[in-house]
Amino acid sequence: MRAPSIVLGLVGLVGACALAAGLGAAVTGCSLDGLTGKTEPPADPATDAAVVDASPAPVDGGGGDAPASACGAVGQKCCSDGCNGAGALCASGTCVACGGLDQPCCANDACSTELECRSGSCKKGCVGRVAAGDAHTCAVRTDGALFCWGNNDSGQLGLGATGAAVAKPTAVSALPDVVAVGAGDVNTCAVAKGGALHCWGNNYSGSLGLGATDSNPHPAPVAVPGMTDAVEVSLAYVHTCARKGDLGVYCWGNNGAGQVGNGLTGAPVPSPFKTSVLGTAIAAGNAHTCAVLNTGAVSCWGYNAYGQIGNGATGAPVTTPTPVAGGRAYTKVAAGSGHSCAIATNGDVYCWGENGSGQLGVGGGGSSSSPVKVTGPTAKKIAAAGSFTCYVGSDDALYCMGANDFGELGDGTTDDRKVATKAAIPVPVVDVAAGLSHACAIDKSGFLWCMGRNVAGQLGLGAVDASPHPTPKRVPIACP
Repeated sequence: MRAPSIVLGLVGLVGACALAAGLGAAVTGCSLDGLTGKTEPPADPATDAAVVDASPAPVDGGGGDAPASACGAVGQKCCSDGCNGAGALCASGTCVACGGLDQPCCANDACSTELECRSGSCKKGCVGRVAAGDAHTCAVRTDGALFCWGNNDSGQLGLGATGAAVAKPTAVSALPDVVAVGAGDVNTCAVAKGGALHCWGNNYSGSLGLGATDSNPHPAPVAVPGMTDAVEVSLAYVHTCARKGDLGVYCWGNNGAGQVGNGLTGAPVPSPFKTSVLGTAIAAGNAHTCAVLNTGAVSCWGYNAYGQIGNGATGAPVTTPTPVAGGRAYTKVAAGSGHSCAIATNGDVYCWGENGSGQLGVGGGGSSSSPVKVTGPTAKKIAAAGSFTCYVGSDDALYCMGANDFGELGDGTTDDRKVATKAAIPVPVVDVAAGLSHACAIDKSGFLWCMGRNVAGQLGLGAVDASPHPTPKRVPIACP
């Protein structure tokens, strides 16, 4: 009957040793080896269990090791040297977020790439449409205000007078509520809210549609007779085409190669002529015209020396709308000096006609009188002029190909590109316009970017110069 007392004694000894170890004290006889009571040396403190410090914690601010008060982050008080990071600003002693949409502008009026500082806040842009002519550009704000800049020797800026080039966007006050705009060689047209079409600039070959031909400048917008239900307008060298709400396609002006589509060549057509097709999109090239029909097919007419009509042949002008070969359905169309392009319903891009600078985007080769598929991403919007082509890809980047003498492709070089090459616009884009040797694009935040030739100030950067501008620059257009 002695076993229980032995067990109890062992338990008591274990408890005593554990307590001693917890207090960090050496206790004589705390060895369980054979229960002999033999004294063991104290344990090495370096290998002992963590020692609990029971002393009270110091009061904040009571010594040199006390933590500093938090500051500098958004929502905290400002530090002596301001706030932490580029996205915070000290306002009334507190760090607030800056640089984002509707947030205060950061230091030096900085905002994120997609925004600009206006009246102390970061805001989106306000450009909704853009058109590029030979050496001038026009843009429509989302509130309908029209701005033009560049060459004005024929009054193509619509400012009421001719004169020197205007190097920055300038309001066309005579036409305050615009829904669509087109720019040509030395003239411009715009559709006002309600559908009335107005044109201005040089009326050579009757390209203003006023019923007569003259070479006099018309520097203020003039209503085109009979065009009261227009929804789209496209201009080229000296002919103009417009589309009405009922899908009727009308053309007028120079008809030396049958580009008006009336079955004839030769004499100018100074009043709108209704073609035989119904269209959902139109494009006027240098001396030819193309339209996406209500069936989805594309028809072209006019000059065809390079196969820009796309009917599988080259040679004599084609004087009436003629289907493009291939039987595909398309949604958008564009026309340059000697080539044409269109976006198929699946987004693929096809081009035909002249290819001397790679404007067909197929990697080289000669002209093609029937559509060839562009080497590059699928597309949403497309533009062509001169000897180059640009389009908005399905990834919202801008792609261009062809002539690049003045940097009009926007890839940072002046090298021609024979396949679709991404332009150096750092934000997503939604639309593009091509002039003779410059191009402009609208980004998703409503800002306008332009690149290429600037000999008449057509880039809208506030100066005129003869240097190439191969890197896109944002154009400062005042927003309401």
